[in-house]
Amino acid sequence: MIKADSLPENLIALIKDEALRLGFDDLGISKAQQLPEDARLMEDWLQKGFFRVK
Repeated sequence: MIKADSLPENLIALIKDEALRLGFDDLGISKAQQLPEDARLMEDWLQKGFFRVK
């Protein structure tokens, strides 16, 4: 796995350029990390049915 903070600057620039070409307004790259409190809140939100399924 490649860490976001170890990506070469030219690769980051290529990814951002491609995202802009595809129509994204902006793009950010950050490292992945566990967010236990956010996971709990999301699970509560889902259990309460606060989502829409088409």
